[in-house]
Amino acid sequence: MINLSVGTLIAQGQVHNDPSWTLVNQEDRIEVFTRTGENSALKQIRITYTVKASMEHTMALLSEVPLYADWVYKCDPSYRLQQISPGEFSYCITLHFSFALEERKLAVHSTSSTDPITGVYYSRSVTDTSVVITRDQFIHIFEFESIWNIVPRPIGTLFIDYQALSNLGGDIPI
Repeated sequence: MINLSVGTLIAQGQVHNDPSWTLVNQEDRIEVFTRTGENSALKQIRITYTVKASMEHTMALLSEVPLYADWVYKCDPSYRLQQISPGEFSYCITLHFSFALEERKLAVHSTSSTDPITGVYYSRSVTDTSVVITRDQFIHIFEFESIWNIVPRPIGTLFIDYQALSNLGGDIPI
C-alpha cells in the first residue's frame, strides 16, 4: 500500500511541480494543462483526474480499439491493424470533424505495461509511419503521441495522467 500512495503522490506532484505546464482549466477533479512542445510549435495537452473505476476495466477500455468510437472525440471507425504482443499493437482511426475540415486518418503503434510492484499502468502511442494510408479523401496525420499513466489508489479509484500531442495536418495552422 505504501508504494501505491507514494506513486500517486509522485504522479500528481509531477504536473504541479513542472513549470512548463500551464493550468488552463480545472473543474471538480479534472485539471487541464497545456505547454508548447520542446521541438515543435504544437501545443501539448495534459489532463489529470481521479475516477472511480477498476484498473482491469480501464485497461480493457484502452485496448478495445473497435470501441474507441464510443469515447474518442470525432472518431469513427477504429480498428486494430496488428497484435504484435500482449502489450503491443497497431491500429487505425478515422476522425470526422465539422464541415470545414477534411476527414483525417491516423495509424498508431501502441505499447503498454504494468509495473508488477506498484500496479501503475503505462501506455505510449505514436504515429505508425510504416502504415501507408492510400485513400485520397483522407488527410494522414503524421505527428501524434499520447501517454497514459494510470495509478491505482485506495477505495477503488484511479489517478489518470494523460498527455497528447497531435498535428492534424492539412490546411490548419499550428
